[in-house]
Amino acid sequence: MTAPVDPPGPQPHSGPQSPPEPHAGPQSGTAPEPDTAPQSDSGPQPQWGTPPGHPVPPHADQWGTPPWTPAPPLPSNGLGTTAMALGSISTVVAFLPFLFWIAWILGILAVIFGLVGLSNVRKGLATNKSSALGGTILGGASLLLAVVGLIITGAMIRSAVDKVDDIDSGTSSVTSIPDEPEDPLEDEPLGTELRNPASVKFGESHTYEDGVTVTVLRPSEFTLTGSYVPPGLHKGDRTFHLDLTIVNDSDDSLNLDFAQPHVKDAAGNEVNALFYSKAGYTPFGGSLAPGERATAQYSYPVSPDAAARLQVEVHPGILYDHAEWGGPVGE
Repeated sequence: MTAPVDPPGPQPHSGPQSPPEPHAGPQSGTAPEPDTAPQSDSGPQPQWGTPPGHPVPPHADQWGTPPWTPAPPLPSNGLGTTAMALGSISTVVAFLPFLFWIAWILGILAVIFGLVGLSNVRKGLATNKSSALGGTILGGASLLLAVVGLIITGAMIRSAVDKVDDIDSGTSSVTSIPDEPEDPLEDEPLGTELRNPASVKFGESHTYEDGVTVTVLRPSEFTLTGSYVPPGLHKGDRTFHLDLTIVNDSDDSLNLDFAQPHVKDAAGNEVNALFYSKAGYTPFGGSLAPGERATAQYSYPVSPDAAARLQVEVHPGILYDHAEWGGPVGE
């Protein structure tokens, strides 16, 4: 026998090979005997299987070939995507006043995740290099923008504190409350005060400091004729004329629109005038120049049980003290 020859390495095959056919026996028809002769030394014969010294793969078929090839692992792109998202958010937050510190936190995390994602790309564990690189750049930019936000916020706070200090210094400079300004009306008399504020009888006069004089004559009773009954007149009322005179001896014109008398009966009730021309209603009005005189007449209905006495008040102008007359009425 010849020396054994090292078998060649595994050769590709398209499927299981059929066993060799038996040698044909002699033509005499006798059964062939198995070929037990040794192989010739013409060359190495191909052999199939696992080379010597190598472990047999699990689940190998009878010819030594694995039935399947394991798939490559999926890329891990989560860190790069997270870095991109954190970098974008931190860049926006960095521009918001008083929120710059959030950009610091998110920016640091974006840089860390981005660097780890780039490391995974270099190792072949990830494929999103652009996301990891973009997140790293945005994270670093947000850190710089956060510094700018810190400066802006500090300037705003400093400006607000300065304004408060200015307000405090302004209020603290006031050591005492200034005296109230003196009323010029109290310093200089206007001449609208009465020389004699006491009540006088009908027919007498009241004189003011500026020279204005008011006289009220004694009320005279009259009878209203005609069928017309003016408002305010009741059946059985007594009617009285009230004649007034104002002389302006002051230096200024006098507005007589406010020189309207107020009348009260003996019971202290205010009596309203009869606004009726045929009852003798000729009131004061207009402006009275210095040195001029004006007269007016008013008519009043008075209840019979309170007509024994009347009280009259007049002030010739809005700033003048009121003057008072009183006494019995009628003839």
